[in-house]
Formats: sequence, structure tokens, C-alpha cells
Amino acid sequence: DHLDLAISSVLIQAEVAELILVDDGSTDQSLNICQKWAAKDSRIVICQSESHKNEGPGAARNRGLQAATKPFIAFLDADDHYLKERFRDDQVLFYNFGDAAGVYNSILIETWNQQEIRLFNSVFRHHLILKLELPYQKIHIREIFQSNGVHLNGLTIRRDILPKVGYFDETLRQGQDLDFIFRLLQTAKLS
Repeated sequence: DHLDLAISSVLIQAEVAELILVDDGSTDQSLNICQKWAAKDSRIVICQSESHKNEGPGAARNRGLQAATKPFIAFLDADDHYLKERFRDDQVLFYNFGDAAGVYNSILIETWNQQEIRLFNSVFRHHLILKLELPYQKIHIREIFQSNGVHLNGLTIRRDILPKVGYFDETLRQGQDLDFIFRLLQTAKLS
């Protein structure tokens, strides 16, 4: 139901050079929707499991990561979407902090009854919200435990960090995103 919005929200971003759509054994019309988009936009790559069965979120994300060819990777679930200018600050941060392996953004959640929940993640310490003198700073793992955590849809990473961090744990049906983020924070600098 949300796939068209998710895909269009990615393709409107000026920075997006590649969109990898992973079909994890969907039983609805998701694959057909993806194929229609791929026919219209050459930036789209569709990945499927060989078994055409649902193998879980870790396996699906790993297929996408392994198919990625561009230097930066961001994540988006099919029932979510990006806001305009999603990657504007990411570019600035990666340029100004060349040793940063990843950038984390705050996110906005809209509930089923249209209530908005803004996760101005205390880990990110966005200077406009918290009025800090330093606009950005390194995220420390202890702060993750003291905050709302890091949502995968707000994360952009350098692809070349994957050999050090590893991929998603496919044995975990839940929490594989947190496991990945913790390993990322232990291995590299996140701004």
C-alpha cells in the first residue's frame, strides 16, 4: 500500500544515483509495482531471493547491500518514505568529516491516526533543536543506550565500511538493525 510513495520519495532526491528494491518473497503485488518503476527509471535495480521465499529482514537487507555499487548507502523500509532534502546535510557532514563512516538524521513518525512523533534523537544532538554550539559531533555508543536509539531509515553509511562492520545477522528476526548499528558504532565514527 505504501510502496509507490516510498519509491517516489527516494527518486526525487537529487543525490540518489541508485535505488535497490529488494523483494523478499512478497505475496502481494509489490514485485509488479517495483518492475513498473524499474521500467521507468534506469537507477532502479530489483533483487530477489533465489528461493522466492521470505527469508527475513536481515537477509533482505544483505541482498541490497551486496547489490549496491555506489559509495554511500541509505536504508528505507517499504512502508516508510523520505522527506524532501533527506540527504542535504549528509553531504555536508561527509565532506566536512572525511573520517565519518556514517551520518544519522532525526526522523519523523506519523501514526495510523495522523499524529506526528518527532524523534529528534538525543544521540544526533541536532544543533537547531537543542541549540548546541557545535552543529554535529561524534555519536558515542553509551549515548545510544541513553536515547531513543538510531532508526535505520535515518542512517547513511559509506559502502566501504561493510568489510569492517559486516552485514546484518540473518538469524535475528528482530533487532538485526540494532545489532548492525552497534557493530557500526564499535568499528567506526558516526556523525
